[in-house]
Amino acid sequence: MTQYSQEDQPVGVYEISLLLGVEPATVSSWRQRKNLPQPAGHLNKGRTPFWKTGEILSWANATGRNKKINVEQATNQVYSSIPSTDINDVVVDDLEWTAPEL
Repeated sequence: MTQYSQEDQPVGVYEISLLLGVEPATVSSWRQRKNLPQPAGHLNKGRTPFWKTGEILSWANATGRNKKINVEQATNQVYSSIPSTDINDVVVDDLEWTAPEL
């Protein structure tokens, strides 16, 4: 798994909405109006743009869209679903598997 600094963490429309305390539709609107910075790249065969967290926060500060930002809380919320890279943190529940009949 690639490790990123907090500034370089990739974020999509949903994560930007969490960072800035707005609805995802608002972020999509900014994107359609070309108010957001250019994406850092695209995923999903070019259909899903992503940005770097630092660029979005800088843009929000420069444009006055940072009124609701609590960076620490937002970062925890955005990245809480990222799986741990420490093997000691991995828990696998009991699995049931039935072999197919041949």
